[in-house]
Amino acid sequence: MDATIKRKWVEALRSGEYKQGQGALRDARDNTWCCLGVLCEVSGLGEWGARVNDFVEFRYGGMASALLPTDGFTEAIKASSELHVYAHMNDHEGMTFAEIADEVERRESDD
Repeated sequence: MDATIKRKWVEALRSGEYKQGQGALRDARDNTWCCLGVLCEVSGLGEWGARVNDFVEFRYGGMASALLPTDGFTEAIKASSELHVYAHMNDHEGMTFAEIADEVERRESDD
């Protein structure tokens, strides 16, 4: 993974600045974030768009979605792991942001 993006993501996950949520990158109802929403926020790629059905869309590569962009985002950040693994940790395994940050450090090589 791009070393700068990785560092920013891990720091943001541990910062306490983001309230953890599930099911979408960013939930506008209670201002919660998936770990991948935090990644989108700190990546410097794309931008947040409109609120749609309680969720905030992330716009990247000509697409807008409440889910992770699939059109080149993984390649742009040079992720070495499948990013959906982190969403699974966040949404289904009940891991905290700090625990996910540990996994990012363990799984993602600096590129």
